[in-house]
Amino acid sequence: MVKAVVMDLDGTLLTSDKLVSQPTKDKLDWLAKERGVTLVLASGRTKNRMQDAADAIKLEARNGMLIESNGVALYNFQDGSREVIRKMHDDEVAEVVEVLQKYQCEILIMGDEDVFIMLPKGVKESYYISQNSNMEGMRNRQFYFIDALDQLTQKVNKICVYNRSDKIEELLNMLKQEDLKHAYWMGRALPEWLEIMPEGVSKGHALKKLMDINNWNEDEVVVFGDGENDLSMLEVVTYSVAMDNAMDTVKETANFTTASNDRDGIVKFFNDKEEELL
Repeated sequence: MVKAVVMDLDGTLLTSDKLVSQPTKDKLDWLAKERGVTLVLASGRTKNRMQDAADAIKLEARNGMLIESNGVALYNFQDGSREVIRKMHDDEVAEVVEVLQKYQCEILIMGDEDVFIMLPKGVKESYYISQNSNMEGMRNRQFYFIDALDQLTQKVNKICVYNRSDKIEELLNMLKQEDLKHAYWMGRALPEWLEIMPEGVSKGHALKKLMDINNWNEDEVVVFGDGENDLSMLEVVTYSVAMDNAMDTVKETANFTTASNDRDGIVKFFNDKEEELL
């Protein structure tokens, strides 16, 4: 019997309009209320930027949990506790920024609340804002342009680059050839969104921690995802489910595929597997 359902947000729980559909709300509410299933949201976002989705599925009332910033922290609605697992060390931030600057990248340094942006020479701040103000990582966040890392005012969760999908793929391939002092996870949450974090900090590592704490077995947790930052948690459970809109690498890793985020894929999976799972 399933004891927990873990869901990515963008491209998974949320539709393309950044909403939770009514059928999905109803199904998750039934699972939590009638079957005692724990609901967990796992995102590259921090708690404040996950709150709307958490409210939409009554996570606080149902004592649900959050995996924040790809596994940087865990939040438990039952008692309001937040455990920070690991942020980037200063020397890791410096190394990643240095190599990205070599490739003339527009660098997004993500703290808990704010985004710090380092632009290549010749790129004007006004132009950058006009071109990128609607990107997912910038919505509802304060952002600051900085010239040096000593201008950072928060500890760093991850470092990101936003560009066309072909440019991101090219950059990722080049970064994997770099001889770096520290080990990192590098992957795409979306085809146009690259994320870099310390090796070992991941949604999967955080989920495994939750599974150990709550004594959930691999076959008692269902995970839904669509991006490469979901791979680590898809790998630690039996019921790993890729959305139909997921990246190819995610579909290849998951044991199951369901309908897209715009076609109530989470609902469809539980309807199809109800006898087996519940």
